Amino acid sequence: MENETASEESLRYVRELLSQSKFQLVLKNVNELLEKFPTHAELLNLQGLSHCGLKQFNEALASFEKLIEIFPNHEEGLSNMAVVHWESGDLDAAESCLKKAINLKPNFVVALNQLGNLYFLKNDFERAKLLLTEVYKVNPGLSRRVLCSTLQALGEFEEAINIISIHANSKSSNEGSEQFKRGIDLSKQGDHEAAVSALTHSLKTDPDNYVIHEHLAVSLIALGKLDQAIETCKNAIHINPLLEKIHFNLGVAYQAKDELELAIQSYLRAIELKPDFNGAHDNVAGIYILQGRLSSALFHYDNIDTKEKILSQKARAISLECLYKLGNFDQFAERLNNLASLDSKNLRAAAVSSFAAHQLKRPDPYPFCRDPLSYLYSTNIRAWLPDGDSFFDNLIIEAEDRNLIWNPPNISTSSGFQSQPDLFPAKTKWLSMLEEKLADEIKKYRTRYKTRYSDFVSFWPAKHKLVGWYVKLVEGGHQTTHIHPTGWLSGVLYLKTLNPTFKDEGAIELGLHGHDLPIMDQNYPRVRHQPIVGDLLLFPSSLFHRTIPVKQSGERCVIAFDLLPIEDRNI
Repeated sequence: MENETASEESLRYVRELLSQSKFQLVLKNVNELLEKFPTHAELLNLQGLSHCGLKQFNEALASFEKLIEIFPNHEEGLSNMAVVHWESGDLDAAESCLKKAINLKPNFVVALNQLGNLYFLKNDFERAKLLLTEVYKVNPGLSRRVLCSTLQALGEFEEAINIISIHANSKSSNEGSEQFKRGIDLSKQGDHEAAVSALTHSLKTDPDNYVIHEHLAVSLIALGKLDQAIETCKNAIHINPLLEKIHFNLGVAYQAKDELELAIQSYLRAIELKPDFNGAHDNVAGIYILQGRLSSALFHYDNIDTKEKILSQKARAISLECLYKLGNFDQFAERLNNLASLDSKNLRAAAVSSFAAHQLKRPDPYPFCRDPLSYLYSTNIRAWLPDGDSFFDNLIIEAEDRNLIWNPPNISTSSGFQSQPDLFPAKTKWLSMLEEKLADEIKKYRTRYKTRYSDFVSFWPAKHKLVGWYVKLVEGGHQTTHIHPTGWLSGVLYLKTLNPTFKDEGAIELGLHGHDLPIMDQNYPRVRHQPIVGDLLLFPSSLFHRTIPVKQSGERCVIAFDLLPIEDRNI
C-alpha cells in the first residue's frame, strides 16, 4: 500500500509546515493528499500529529486508530497514539500503546522515555528509574531531567546530584542541587525556616522540579505560611497534576486556614489518584465529623486499611463512634463484638464501649477495662519528700526550661502552655528524682490492682517507657475531655494549684463520657477531684478526663504522664 505514495516533494513540504507548527496548513495539504492515498502511513501519522497540535484529540485518535488498523506494527503511530491517550487523561491506554511499541522495537528510545515519564507521573518511581536510566545511557539529554526528579523522589539524592553535576553549565546549577539536598534534610529534621531558605534557592536553578515544591510546601505549612504553601502546591500540581501527595498537602493547608470545602476537594482528589491513601481518608473524615456528616466520615474511616497500629485503631474506634451517634446500635454492637475478639487493646474503642454499655444498659463486651473509674487511684506524695515544697518549685523551674507552646494545636489544652512529651528520661536533678518516685508509685498501683480481672491488669506491658509533659493553665485555662489512646496507664502530679473562687475551679473530672457521644442517661459515672500541691492521680489511659476552667488570675501547673507499651506481652 505504501508503495502507492505521494511525491517526496509533497511530503517534504508538509513535514516543513509541521516543523513550523502550521497545523492548519498541514491538515489542508494532508487531507488533500489522503483523498488520493487514503492508506498512506506517513500521511495518516502527520494528520494525527496536526490534530494533536491543535488540541483536537478525538480527531487525532481517529487518525492514529486508522493508521494502526492498517499498519498494526507501526511503532511510531503507537507512540503518537499514546500521547493522545496521555493528553486525554487515559494513562492506562497510553501505557498499553507504549508497551506494544516497545515490544515491536525494544530499542525505541522515544517510547522508552515516554513510558518512563508516564511511570513517573503515576508515581511508580522504581519502574520509571529503570526505563529512564536505559534512555540516559543512549540519549542523556532526553531523560536527564525526569530521571533526576525520579531519583530525588526515591531519596537517591547523591545520584541525582551527580547526574546534574555532569551536565551542569554553571556553578549555580551545582549549588542549586546541593541546596535541594540540604533543604530536604532540614525539612525532615524539623528546621523549617532553614529548609524554606534552601529549597527556595534550589528552585531558582530547577523551577520545574515538583519534588522541591512538595517539600517546600510541607515546611511552609509547618511554619504557618499557608498562603505561600497553597501557591507552592498549585505550582507543583501544574508540573505534575497526578501527584497525590501534593493534593494532600494542599488539603492540609486549606484545612489549617479553615477553608474546609477546598480542603475536602483536595483530599478527595488525592484519594481519586491513590484510593488507598490512608492519610487523606483520615483527614477528610475528620472534617466530615466536624461538619456532622457522619455517614460520609464513616465511609472514609472504613476505607482506611493499614498495618500502622495507631491509625488503624483510631479508624476502627471512630467508626464505632459514628455508628453510635447515628443510632445504628445493632451494627455498633456487631462491630464492637468483632473488634473485641480481634484487638482487645484499642483504648479509644474501650472508652466508647464503656459509655455505650452504660447508656444502652447492656453488658460491656470490650475486655480492656470495663469499669475504668474503679481503677482511679489518688495519693499525695508531699509528706514523703525530704525537700518539701522546694521539690515542686524546682520541678517547675526545670520544666519551664523546656520549649513551652501556647495553646498547642490538636491538643486538649486551651489558654495554657504545654511542653513536648520529653521530660523523661530526665537529664536534670529534680525530674530524675520525680521519675524514680513515679516508677515506685506505678509499682504500688499495679500491686494494688493485681487481683482484678481485666486485660488492663492481665496484659500489663512487659516493656514500657514513661513519657511526661508539663502543662501550665492560666486565667481561662482548661483542658477539654480526652483520653490517651496510645498509653496504658496515665497520671498527673500537681505542682501548683489555686484556691478556687467558685465550685470546682481548676478541678479534674474523670468519667465515662467524651467525644461528643449522645447522652441518653445523664447519670453516667464521673467524679471530680479538687487537687492540692503534691496530689498524684493514676488511672487507665482509656478513662475520659477534663479540667474545669480556671477563672481567676493565677497558674495551675502539673506534670502529666503516660506509661506507654513498647510491646504487647503478658507478664
